[in-house]
Amino acid sequence: GLVEASRSAGTPVELVCSGEPRDLPPAAGHAAYRIAQEGLTNAHKHAPGAPITVQLRYEPDSLVVEVANGPAAVPAARPVPVPASVP
Repeated sequence: GLVEASRSAGTPVELVCSGEPRDLPPAAGHAAYRIAQEGLTNAHKHAPGAPITVQLRYEPDSLVVEVANGPAAVPAARPVPVPASVP
């Protein structure tokens, strides 16, 4: 699936499901898949290497799909020498 593909590309991805999973109408299932796919694509594109969380929340009358990413890994900055005194 989508999460496994992202993981195999080297990105840490957490899948969180809450609520009571149930079968969705085909159109709703397809829409949820495409939303998650677009969210993962955007996270890879705009924050490569950052951890991603995909959350599926089954609510009584809906399914909420949320894709969020943490900050991308930033290389450590090189230290800049600062003079002990300013002339």
